[in-house]
Amino acid sequence: TCEDIDDAYKLSEMLSLQSPHDELTGLANRKALEQRLEQVIESAQTEKTEHSLAVIDLDQFKLINKTCGHEGGDELLGQIAKLLKSKVRTRDTLARIGTDEFGVLMEDCPADTAREAAENLRRAIASHTFVWNGRPFKVSSSLGTVAIDESCDTTGSVLSMADTARYAAMDLGRNRVHPYQPDAAPAAARQGEMRWAARVSQA
Repeated sequence: TCEDIDDAYKLSEMLSLQSPHDELTGLANRKALEQRLEQVIESAQTEKTEHSLAVIDLDQFKLINKTCGHEGGDELLGQIAKLLKSKVRTRDTLARIGTDEFGVLMEDCPADTAREAAENLRRAIASHTFVWNGRPFKVSSSLGTVAIDESCDTTGSVLSMADTARYAAMDLGRNRVHPYQPDAAPAAARQGEMRWAARVSQA
């Protein structure tokens, strides 16, 4: 007996794409974060409010994924998600935005306060020991932060600035928080590299 499940599969795939949550961690997904970020940028432009975005990258994830397998990697992501959720404010939007990347949108939170909050998250992750089949693994993270004010225009530009700051944290040795600095040489160089990567890919 054969059954055509093509329509059912397409419906399931469509519902998955429309879901605002990440299936593995239960956190908001990238789409949900971008939607909220768009509203926050609009608020910053019209009401002159100040907000911040932090992007978190797990430094050792590829190693743990390779050593412990995908099951171990998924377990680590679940543990980090719970850890971060216990540290952010209720009003913050915490999302999984990539394989081993998380984003925290901190509303009504100026840059200095966001930097301190990001440091707390970094320390919490660094203090966490992941154990898999009796083997302990230390975890660290690289975080980039960006201030969201009336000068910000699109979700894409804000996410790009946060990514630039995150890459700067990684370039400087990882396990650190780096705020976005448009005039800083490393940030400018990284943005230039990203632009050229996009141009080469287009070509």
